[in-house]
Amino acid sequence: MAMLKYGGNAGRGGHQLTERTSEQVFAAREEAAAFFGGKPENTILFVGYQAVGTLGRRLLEGANYVTLFGESVKVAAQIRQLQGMSGHADQKGLELWIQHVQQVKKVFVIHGETTAADTFTALLNEQGISAYAPYSGTEFDVASGQFLHEAEPVYLEKPKSVKASATYDRLQIALDRVTAYIQNARGYSNKELAKMADQLTQLCNKWEQ
Repeated sequence: MAMLKYGGNAGRGGHQLTERTSEQVFAAREEAAAFFGGKPENTILFVGYQAVGTLGRRLLEGANYVTLFGESVKVAAQIRQLQGMSGHADQKGLELWIQHVQQVKKVFVIHGETTAADTFTALLNEQGISAYAPYSGTEFDVASGQFLHEAEPVYLEKPKSVKASATYDRLQIALDRVTAYIQNARGYSNKELAKMADQLTQLCNKWEQ
């Protein structure tokens, strides 16, 4: 049986992660940490849109620390972005492209924000092209042309406001900095370690009241 199974994130536009060995994870972590926290001559260049909540978006918004593989890493590399470039055609480009494809039976729209995916799907259907925007877990039997399973959407909770989201990002940056300080404090004297522990404990006690 020929079957398509979409395994992105809970919504749309995600990518399925593959399992890695501990050695691969360690190597990837070391490589990423060396690049992010290396010399200022290093440059991370973004040539596409970075969605809200992603690591790329945080870097573009000026994060000084990021969490990689569970560890806080200081960003020393320069962060740059080329505006107006994308690895994907826009709606008009996709519409023009599909008009030149022969004998299209069904189109699956699996990339993009939910609203954009639904809008493009509706546009294709209006033009007489059978289109469907699946959610992660949907299964389709190519041979029979039937859906074996249509997954339900799982919506992520959106921040109440841009201002609140930006403020929370500041809190996350502060957490990353504290984590980095603790990880680098092994060579400190017992007196310094005790002082740091007391101050952090006092801060936690204050916000737990």
